Amino acid sequence: MFYTAAEIQENKDLILFLTINPASIYESFIKVFKQIRSKTNLEIDSNLLVSKFETYNNFDLVLKNFSVPLFQFLNENGKLETDNKEHKASIKTIKLELAKNQEANKEIIYQNGCKIFSFLKLNGTAKDIKSLIYDFNLVQKWSFLENIDFKLEPFNGCELSL
Repeated sequence: MFYTAAEIQENKDLILFLTINPASIYESFIKVFKQIRSKTNLEIDSNLLVSKFETYNNFDLVLKNFSVPLFQFLNENGKLETDNKEHKASIKTIKLELAKNQEANKEIIYQNGCKIFSFLKLNGTAKDIKSLIYDFNLVQKWSFLENIDFKLEPFNGCELSL
């Protein structure tokens, strides 16, 4: 299933209520950062541009490593702000960790990031894409993001290993 960010925002086909493969959400985030990089001169951490997903056996570690550069990017570009009251405490904690300038506590950033983006805890929904683009106002600075097509695959629990 392919959806643009605008269609996700409009909840076409009730996409916001479907369970989506978290790998699809991860790949969609990477696609957003590739688009931003290709249309600007921004330096973007290579961890945000290249998929490290191979199997579900290590996917939680991949997402944990992805979370720190994700929030660093949002913070450095003045986008680590939201009107979402549920996320304010998590964002404040993440900002405090990122401000330490040395080795930020990745676990604290990851745990608080999971409260903002559910795909980080392997619970995929299109709401994460909507949140990244609209709640963090990326679309305000980079309006072309509304027209990107995202491939969203339904979640198949059989793919997970026990």
